[in-house]
Amino acid sequence: MEYANHKVIVSEESDLTTCVLVVTQVADEVGLSAVDKAKLATAVSELVRNILKYAGEGYLAVTGVESGLKRGLTITAQDNGPGIEELDRAMEDRYSTSGTLGLGLPGVKRMMDEFSIESKPNEGVNVVITKWKSDGRESGSGYPKRVLGSHQVDQGRVTRSPAGGFSHSARRSDGLSTGSLVQSKSEIDHAWFGRSCAIQGVGGDRAVLIEDDSLLFVAMVDVLGHGIEADRVAASAETFLRNQWSTDLPFVLSSLHDHLKGGRGAAVAVSTIDKSSGEIRFAGIGNTVARKFGLREVRFISIDGTLGETFRTPSEQVQQLDPGDVVIFHTDGVKSRFELKDYLQLQYENVATVARNIVKRFGKSYDDATCAVVRYNP
Repeated sequence: MEYANHKVIVSEESDLTTCVLVVTQVADEVGLSAVDKAKLATAVSELVRNILKYAGEGYLAVTGVESGLKRGLTITAQDNGPGIEELDRAMEDRYSTSGTLGLGLPGVKRMMDEFSIESKPNEGVNVVITKWKSDGRESGSGYPKRVLGSHQVDQGRVTRSPAGGFSHSARRSDGLSTGSLVQSKSEIDHAWFGRSCAIQGVGGDRAVLIEDDSLLFVAMVDVLGHGIEADRVAASAETFLRNQWSTDLPFVLSSLHDHLKGGRGAAVAVSTIDKSSGEIRFAGIGNTVARKFGLREVRFISIDGTLGETFRTPSEQVQQLDPGDVVIFHTDGVKSRFELKDYLQLQYENVATVARNIVKRFGKSYDDATCAVVRYNP
């Protein structure tokens, strides 16, 4: 099978959205899994941002590839900027020439099946990555498996995306940001929608949704402040969560607290929902919100604190979901005082529509606002 070669010129922030959409389209043609597509989107986000930050302009080339019985996708990111003087150091974890907490080239390499980079001072950077189609959900991805209680998952990272796919926030001409909308349907339907505040193109909110055979893990991250630096810290927090999530929720929060020390703090809530039993567990620190709507309305409680700055070990709250229950997670950019009577349709509308409408109706224009919605359908 022959695949078309797609080339996107990168010269401004909005080109990031185009690059992600092109990669997602080609990945669909190849038949990559949702998880692998999201990993590619994450890698592309890092590569495009590097082009913009360090070179100002460049291009991204995307094509489907075949090798014997294998099918996959190859991406080339090229610029003619100043290049990387210390390439070996740039490939070390935690190294950053800008002092930020982004994913970094080592993170891109870990997520891909093949990775190569060439760079010389004043001659630009050329990065080539390949992701091959996996037989299973994440088998063959190159990541070792970790056992988390009775659940087994692969290590990896996905930016701004649960299992259902990926879309990236983009700045509109009116200064507002369009949101990211993702949906996945299974025993528990889940979707999320987010947008940055009116005066920024990016923000510090993240929704992290990871689904395996038996449960759904949900995290809501709200980094202090707005803009590029908040976005970088949020990306680092999401990287950590996707690599280190566990059914031990207090431990996840404690570990993330240590990870964020020395930078901007964040409010974070984490939760697991068992698909078969409907048991939901929740732990949160800071001003993120989680509420259950159904036969009984429940508001989960996050304790005071800021991960990365102050930490008190939270206790897990446990509730039982009934069929048709809807759980809403959101950052404090969404007004928390709305009631079911203010939006009765949330009981039956598509979860993607609910997530979008909650941000649209109850979001604060001066703050980042993100909402994740889960409906239990045993």
